[in-house]
Amino acid sequence: MVISLFSCNNGDKTAYIDMDKIFTDFEFTKQKKAEFENTVAKRKEITDKEKLRLQQIYKMFSETKNPDKKEMEKFQIDRQVFEQKVQEDEQQNQAMEQQYSSEIWKQLKQYLEDFRKDKGYTYIFIKANVIGDETKEVTKDATDFVNKKFKGQ
Repeated sequence: MVISLFSCNNGDKTAYIDMDKIFTDFEFTKQKKAEFENTVAKRKEITDKEKLRLQQIYKMFSETKNPDKKEMEKFQIDRQVFEQKVQEDEQQNQAMEQQYSSEIWKQLKQYLEDFRKDKGYTYIFIKANVIGDETKEVTKDATDFVNKKFKGQ
């Protein structure tokens, strides 16, 4: 029924886009992805160093017949702190990923609305939900438009 409503074509100019492709090819997405990966890599580098340090201490304790109890207690505390840090890093990574995704979608939505108005489209459909004339696909044009807007052109 929805398709029949739009097929009446009351002079409406319509097109469709591959939103996944636009999202992936959007320069802002690429920028935020690089920032995210850089931050995750830095966090991982820090935790990897601490993990290695703790493994070395553990190995030393396992090779010692009577390890110092205070040193063992300190090691246990350090290990708990490490595990807590790994969990916090994961939570921060997830929060950052959600924040970046939200920022990207907000900006992309605005740029696509600008694209729709600039090109005179009444409707732009998402490709996954539309089967239609391939000449009506404007993914490349929309991607070029949003990237130019992002770059301030």
